[in-house]
Amino acid sequence: MAGSAVGYAVLVAGSTGRLTSVGTNGPGGRTARVREHVEITAIELFDRDGYESVTVRDIARAAGVAERTVYRHFPAKQALVLGDGAAEFDQFVAEMDAAPPDLPPTAAFLHAARSRMPGAARNPIEVARIRLLESTPALRTAWSEALERWEPALAAVLSRRRGLPAPDAATLLAAALLVRAHRHLTVTWTGAGTFERHYRDGLALLATGIDTCPARRPG
Repeated sequence: MAGSAVGYAVLVAGSTGRLTSVGTNGPGGRTARVREHVEITAIELFDRDGYESVTVRDIARAAGVAERTVYRHFPAKQALVLGDGAAEFDQFVAEMDAAPPDLPPTAAFLHAARSRMPGAARNPIEVARIRLLESTPALRTAWSEALERWEPALAAVLSRRRGLPAPDAATLLAAALLVRAHRHLTVTWTGAGTFERHYRDGLALLATGIDTCPARRPG
């Protein structure tokens, strides 16, 4: 999901910008473009009128599609902002697991994250999405729960990279810290400099503790 600030932030599907023609053939095909058009339309409406005030019918009308088309791509209203995180989580963990074995844990995390990072400029749609995730109680809770569900799989990868048969207390803590740092760095990027530099600098604060913590086998 390159170019998506919150697609990376939430580790779910994200948008890359406004579409000019839903029916135009392009990368990903018409189905992907319809999905993106609906997603962008929904975020714009949520940001302007408030998440609770906008219905799926409002979104369908504004996007010029049938309600069933919206539900075909997004089974629930929250998914229009959060997307389908499970596939993104699985892909991220697999990429981190496949990172070069000599990379320290935080570097392997950054390796997997890099392809999902936005460019130098903050995309207005993604800024609006972050604003919604932070300001809407239901979305904020769902986002937190989604990120917490990521921790066990992340801890399993960290333990393998540390040569442990299972996550120890330090590895579980490292996974929790990485997830929370990930969220904090996403919402605090001001657009000054690249997101990667902002994120890399933030991870550097954790790297000393996480990357140098000795792996203690049980027993």
